[in-house]
Amino acid sequence: MGPAVSGARFSEVLQTFPGEAPLGSRLVRATAIILGLLGAFFFITVPMAEEGQVWLTLGGIALFVILNRDKSRKMGLVLVVLSVMVTARYLFWRATETLEFETALQSILGTLLFGAELFAGALMTLSYIQ
Repeated sequence: MGPAVSGARFSEVLQTFPGEAPLGSRLVRATAIILGLLGAFFFITVPMAEEGQVWLTLGGIALFVILNRDKSRKMGLVLVVLSVMVTARYLFWRATETLEFETALQSILGTLLFGAELFAGALMTLSYIQ
């Protein structure tokens, strides 16, 4: 066990914790979160032609490789957010563009496969939270 902290030292440690953030700081943070969620929504739902999707994929791979060189905690969080957004974009594309239910067999197999993909996406997202 570590050394005990005296009363005076404990008081110093407590004073280093920040108090409640000022209103301006909270507004800036809330605005940034709202704009980020709005940007993520558009990234996930905007349809693209095949050529645009290819460029987005290549740019995404390059971005992941470049950002992964920095091992900081903030960069890890950025990579997690990008990973969840790319997965959400893929799942949205699968749900809106590729599912066809013309026959009963197609409906069963397509639903099972899509359910497995949704499960994998949810599992990946939850593993990041852990």
